[in-house]
Amino acid sequence: MNLLLINGPSRCGKDTLADMICENTDGSQIVSMADPLKRATHRLYEAFNRQRALGYPADFFETCKDDPNDFFFGLSPRQAYIAVSEIYAKTMHGQSFFGEIFAKEVQEAPKNARLIICSDAGFMDEALPPVELVGIENVTVVHLSRKGCRFPNAGQTWRETLAYCIRRALPFFHYMKEIRDSRQHVEIDGARTLEISNDCTLAELDEKAQWIARVCDPR
Repeated sequence: MNLLLINGPSRCGKDTLADMICENTDGSQIVSMADPLKRATHRLYEAFNRQRALGYPADFFETCKDDPNDFFFGLSPRQAYIAVSEIYAKTMHGQSFFGEIFAKEVQEAPKNARLIICSDAGFMDEALPPVELVGIENVTVVHLSRKGCRFPNAGQTWRETLAYCIRRALPFFHYMKEIRDSRQHVEIDGARTLEISNDCTLAELDEKAQWIARVCDPR
């Protein structure tokens, strides 16, 4: 079994690329590392809202995940996911927690699955469990970039950070810790790494997806 980890900042087209690769590869399957977190966060806020289980799917808020939402008491969905992940789940269960859950899903994939595609690989600690499961020789990492898209706080000066904290009344040093924990390029020694730009048309991106599919699964 081969594993493809797509890594890149928000809005750079990771899900689009994953869908294209999946369409071009027989026996491929997309498994999201963030879906368990999103479902758990939805259930938590259902309880806070004193509502019966609404069964919101993981992608329910995808079109508005950066907008303040009454369901999350004024937080955006993204802010709620980050809070549950960083303040609760990783604090209580370790930095690799969601990677371990992802590895279990990979392990339970159909036997005929030749390529597992993860479109939301954002943390090194989370990438390691599935890599150890399938073996480094079967891992490909795609660094996807797009003009205007960057990782949270990438290249941000301390003055910009301080100004951000003042505007939002955040403790500066607490926020600096969050910066150190922010998503970055996942670098895995020994894994095949591809640098892909999404500064192109959808047709051109599809051509790149076909090439990535052949690299990941040459059969």
